[in-house]
Amino acid sequence: MGRKRCIYIVLMAVAVCVFAACKKEEDIPAMPSVTPSALPSLIPSISGEPSLVPRETKEIVIYTINSETIKKEAVTALVYVESELTPELIMEQVIAAMEDDHFYIEIDSITTEGKNIIVSFCAESTPVCNVGASVEGVILDAIGQSLLDNLPDYSGIIYRVEGGAYNSGHLEIGIDEVFISR
Repeated sequence: MGRKRCIYIVLMAVAVCVFAACKKEEDIPAMPSVTPSALPSLIPSISGEPSLVPRETKEIVIYTINSETIKKEAVTALVYVESELTPELIMEQVIAAMEDDHFYIEIDSITTEGKNIIVSFCAESTPVCNVGASVEGVILDAIGQSLLDNLPDYSGIIYRVEGGAYNSGHLEIGIDEVFISR
């Protein structure tokens, strides 16, 4: 009798579970669906218009510092084809490449004056502090060469620290002195 009772209890439990899980179709809330026509609104593009097409990129050559050899080396950076090459865009790429080698650069401002690009560093960041003279020189050279190679309308690079003359303890450059030119 005990065995029949156990089977009966198990069958009742199964029946309760089955009937409790059944609902009418209208009781089940509809799941939102994403249709192909809804996808463009989920993927913004640079112009603000929806786009499903992957954005095309182009390669530019920039320079960074190799942390092992402490030498300037050329690397390839990808930028969007529709992006205008500006001093700011080039600097973003150079800073990202240098961060890969653990050199963290903070820019106070980037401006242009005539044929010169003026890069002003934050006083408490690389290359102004936390590096030796040789590393500082390679970093400044890599930044200048990256800008000049990609921006043919400019012929000189001026470095400053927070808008004033560049002075790092290793290197002093006048407020309007061109560091590198073509």
